[in-house]
Amino acid sequence: MSIWESIKSVTNRFLAKPIVKITSKEMEAAMKMMDRLKTLGWCEQAAATATAMAMSESSFNTGVEGDRSLANKAYGLFQWRGIRFLDLQGYAMKTGRSWTDFNAQIDYFNMERAARSHFEMKWHTLTDLTEGCYAGYRYEVYAGPIQPKREAYAEEFLLEWQRRHH
Repeated sequence: MSIWESIKSVTNRFLAKPIVKITSKEMEAAMKMMDRLKTLGWCEQAAATATAMAMSESSFNTGVEGDRSLANKAYGLFQWRGIRFLDLQGYAMKTGRSWTDFNAQIDYFNMERAARSHFEMKWHTLTDLTEGCYAGYRYEVYAGPIQPKREAYAEEFLLEWQRRHH
């Protein structure tokens, strides 16, 4: 059994599929993000998993400040912190955009992802939602049992994107 089959098996056996609520504003932002990722070479399934990650991290608020109780706060769609946040700001400035620009953050995320480990480098090609969400975990290394919720968001975003584009 592959690692992905094992993850699915555990998820299916022990964790009920969560019901996620997505506002119309969040869904529009999700579709905009998926469209942007598609122009950057992402397959629709992988784009859905990255979009689910952004939903979980920021609800698509590019200026959000997270982890306020920590000295090293996190910012933006993917909650960048420390040197990674400074790098996002520098990238945005070099490209003539604000660090809070939606597309600047997506473009930076894609560039940062491409420079990571072999697994994360191929994230944009992963057609299995569980595998794609695991790539998101490797990118971020988040804590807690939030994988099923991210997969549920990814499923909803993928279905809506396919409804609009196919």
